[in-house]
Amino acid sequence: MSLAEPSPQHISVLRKYFGHSTFRSMQWEIIYSVLEQKRDACVIMSTGYGKSLCYQYPAVYSKGLTIVVSPLISLMKDQVLSLEMANIKACLLGSAQTSKADALNSLFSGDIRVLYITPEWIATDSAKQTLQDLQKKIKIVVVAIDEAHCVSQWGFDFRSSYRNLGKLRKILPNVPIMALTATATPIVRKDICNSLNLINPKYVCTGFDRKNLYFEVSKKTNIFFDLNKFMKKNGLKMFFEGATIIYCPTKKQTEAVAQELKSNRIECEVYHADIPLNKRNAVHENFVKDKLKIVVATVAFGMGIDKPDVRRVIHYGAPKDIESYYQEVGRAGRDGLPAICHIFYNEADIVLNRHIMLSNLTNDTYRSHKEKMAKVIEQYMETRLCRRQLLLSYFEDVSSSTTSDNAIIRQNCCDNCTNNKKTDKLQPDNNIDLTEDIQLVLKSAQALGGFFGLVAIVNFICGKKNDKLSKYTAHQLYGKGGYNTETFWKALGKLCLRESLLQQNPCSSFKEGNKFSFPISTVAVSDKGYEFIKYGKKSGILIDPSLDVLKMFKSKSAIKLKDVYKGDGTLDIKLKNLHEEKVSQSTSSAQNYRSQQATENTELENTIYSTLVMYRTTLAQQSDCMPYMIASNKLLIDVAKLKPKHVSELKNVEGFTEAKIDRFGKAIVDKVIEVCNKYSVDLKTENVNQCETNNSNSSVCDDFWDECDDSIFSEICDTDELQNCDVDRNVAISEVHSNLILKNDENPTKRKYCATESNELCQEIMAERNKMMIKKLKNNSLFRF
Repeated sequence: MSLAEPSPQHISVLRKYFGHSTFRSMQWEIIYSVLEQKRDACVIMSTGYGKSLCYQYPAVYSKGLTIVVSPLISLMKDQVLSLEMANIKACLLGSAQTSKADALNSLFSGDIRVLYITPEWIATDSAKQTLQDLQKKIKIVVVAIDEAHCVSQWGFDFRSSYRNLGKLRKILPNVPIMALTATATPIVRKDICNSLNLINPKYVCTGFDRKNLYFEVSKKTNIFFDLNKFMKKNGLKMFFEGATIIYCPTKKQTEAVAQELKSNRIECEVYHADIPLNKRNAVHENFVKDKLKIVVATVAFGMGIDKPDVRRVIHYGAPKDIESYYQEVGRAGRDGLPAICHIFYNEADIVLNRHIMLSNLTNDTYRSHKEKMAKVIEQYMETRLCRRQLLLSYFEDVSSSTTSDNAIIRQNCCDNCTNNKKTDKLQPDNNIDLTEDIQLVLKSAQALGGFFGLVAIVNFICGKKNDKLSKYTAHQLYGKGGYNTETFWKALGKLCLRESLLQQNPCSSFKEGNKFSFPISTVAVSDKGYEFIKYGKKSGILIDPSLDVLKMFKSKSAIKLKDVYKGDGTLDIKLKNLHEEKVSQSTSSAQNYRSQQATENTELENTIYSTLVMYRTTLAQQSDCMPYMIASNKLLIDVAKLKPKHVSELKNVEGFTEAKIDRFGKAIVDKVIEVCNKYSVDLKTENVNQCETNNSNSSVCDDFWDECDDSIFSEICDTDELQNCDVDRNVAISEVHSNLILKNDENPTKRKYCATESNELCQEIMAERNKMMIKKLKNNSLFRF
């Protein structure tokens, strides 16, 4: 049965209430199945693709009611406010809500289009009758289960309250149920459908690849040294450009990271379970309202964050498993603009995560599943191959060699791909033979009978004297690995654990004095390991050597990594400011990152954009909402490119709803006109950009620009206006001097200057400086117009 195209009426509603002129691929397919087929659906849709439209649109179009089950009150409040900004009536009901009367009155009057409820509210005595009465009176179009992975016991974020949502099928037998999530493996998808009692559900998966995210991993060294690579400097002040979430494994570590940042005068706040609720709410609100740029948190922070312009998610410490990690990095770059996902880790993180996981789980099947999830994140952190492909292969349940785009090394993909492209030395077909080395590790573990940990096994292989190993020194394998280093054998042992050739058995932490030791475990050969001992290469078990192993492999066939690695063992990725690539507040990305959607922006467009970003904050404060609810960064980029002179032109900007145009359109257009009028007269930017350079004089050009700026700055500081402006003069000069930023481009005549502060006098100084710059350019023989 072919899918009918959306009618003009469908598109009219889409344009008016959601600001789009077309549906994205699969959105209309899902909506059509609800409106016309009344069919259940299981929707796996990547973050930022538009899940919410799939369940909000049917109610708006049919003038019915969509019920959305969501796990967090804070998230529901933000979504209700966002809908109301688009002139779509919405409300919420929760089990702890004190005043439900107004919400219920609005619901039964038919005014509400989207109702948000908690799973706990569904468990209350009144929920069943309320839902059935609503169905009789106003027609419930669809029930949407958001964050549906919480239903599954096989998922990373199982919630028992979600497990009871299967009763909705009995309460509302004729209403389609739509389960939605961005994170679900095949086993989780199946569990979702079974638990929610979905009937012949329509299964839709848009894929898991978010191409605007760049993945990086490096080893921990020092907190400030590690994080410093992401910072910029403004005078004496260091800062992160763009909203940043720094995740830490424990509450103690969040405090340590935050303290280190604050001691270096970097503004940030901590968020974890021990922080008082009112303070946590304040951190959440300040972050989504752009009043706070950096949050250092445990994973307790994030699910309730519907902020589209998070430019960086950093894990300072190894994530506990691959599914948690994918969900957490999903909070970056929801606006579709570039964002970075970086992990800093060390071996202690992995050991602690593994100990906590193994010691808390008693069900063998479930523990095996969790172990697999943990090993994949270890493999992700240690692999020399494409990190994106490894992520996708897990969720698509296929080999990483068969995932999409496997043959293409994308420079804006991950750190490994960037370096592979740079050196061509770490391709998949450059594998080395470690069969005999791995067999020695496995046979040594076998010889020790599974009574020792990995350190003892390494000591045994290297022949180190140890009281615990005294009775094993006569064994034929003792000291057999002397041809390589202790560090190499330790790395190879970790590789065997990651590949399930060895298995760990948890031991209780022992107490020494008043202090507890680090958790320990014993290591034994697994069934897979015994198979490898017996058959070696013939077993068909393929091992992807980790970077640590490759770096220390000493045979002639070893791959030389000196061109790829720094002395500290971290990947040599040079970051550059994405501001040079598009008019945005995005942070730095990989060296030479080029977005396909980016075009060279004029100085005028940059100025319009930065002005609109600041003005958006003002409008948000006046409207008591989040800045992104007025306009996303991408939308402001489009406005800057369009440079509208009339409010009606905003209808051509994808994402502007009719309600937002009515409410904010005139103010935004007036601000654009104000900037255009000022700079089109004073800066003559287009003329400057038309300069042509004599290539043979490039070094002379560089000297000219340096001398030109120095002389102009001196002239400005001596003007009468500055001499007569009292104390503000010193402030303005200081700001101009410290914030005068030289932005290199391929053509010296395109170098841009700007003041990053909004001080009016500072801006006047810069305007005067630019006029002088143009005059000097016209008078210089190196350039012709």
